[in-house]
Amino acid sequence: NTFIAIDGEDTSEDINVSDKENSGVQFDFAENTFDKSHGKVSVEIKKDVTQSQYLLSDFSKVTAWNITFYNEAGEEIQPGAPVTVKKPIPEDYNSGFLMVLHIDPQTGQGNMVEFTVEDGFVVFEASSFSVYVLVDTSSEIEDEPTIEPDSPSDEPDEPAAPSCDHFCHKSGFVGVIWKIVRFFWKLFNMHPVCECGAAHY
Repeated sequence: NTFIAIDGEDTSEDINVSDKENSGVQFDFAENTFDKSHGKVSVEIKKDVTQSQYLLSDFSKVTAWNITFYNEAGEEIQPGAPVTVKKPIPEDYNSGFLMVLHIDPQTGQGNMVEFTVEDGFVVFEASSFSVYVLVDTSSEIEDEPTIEPDSPSDEPDEPAAPSCDHFCHKSGFVGVIWKIVRFFWKLFNMHPVCECGAAHY
């Protein structure tokens, strides 16, 4: 269940919580984090399917959730001070290969978030809320080679073009690093192309 603490004291009953996905997200913040003029504060936590599907082309283990705080009038608000956020790590995620991103709601770009791993949770400080993404970078998806079907032709066979030796075509550890680089290029809407013509995104 979602747990909310103010100065370390459980106040979950004092804040309306909408967490239909049972995300297990926990918050801890100072008493004056939300101005009293906001009235009773509420928080909504829901999965962000769009971000998850967008990033699942590179990694098979991605969790994206949208966190929004509202004032008593139902208007979206942001905290006046950093909030400590704890998100449970899924059991099948490798805790040694995690990455947390905050998606900028204005640009759609992802920014890396510093975090720690504590007792099965990723723990980080958040000054603003929108979409946060947890990625297991060890779950990279290998690109499937494109196989062109044989087609009959009367033309003589031409010598095969030399294969590209750029490290974007490598496998193993270098391939993992390259997958992460491509991941960030996708987040920042960059579309570079290799010298051989292959897309780098």
